[in-house]
Amino acid sequence: MVDLFSTGHRFRVRVTRFLAPLRDTLSYDSKDECFCSNRAQPIATEISASYLHPEDSYVRMLKKEYFGGFVNDLSEEKEADHYFMFYTNSFGFVSRAISNPHAKKWPENWLRLINRSYGLELHPPRRLFYQESAVA
Repeated sequence: MVDLFSTGHRFRVRVTRFLAPLRDTLSYDSKDECFCSNRAQPIATEISASYLHPEDSYVRMLKKEYFGGFVNDLSEEKEADHYFMFYTNSFGFVSRAISNPHAKKWPENWLRLINRSYGLELHPPRRLFYQESAVA
């Protein structure tokens, strides 16, 4: 999970890595007819954070991006690759999700955002480690 936020002209990135697949904590609840998280099974997480230069290429890309143009295309497949995007600023909020975007040719904005985030994830040093439950 990549969280990029700003305060004034300072940009900060926080990367949360789940060190085991979250889908392993899911089980199907036939009563509610949905997948539910097993809260008793802890997932180790690692959290790293650092500052970004205001002229960083990812920051510049995000400043120009229109987040309302991202489509929702989330599947209910447990084994699919799911990506979620939450964007908020002083004027509004956008929440979008997509499954298996790399297998599709049309979600160019999703692919650009995801592919560029891979390098951003390497920016903060990996130093903080938590062996706690990821689900509260």
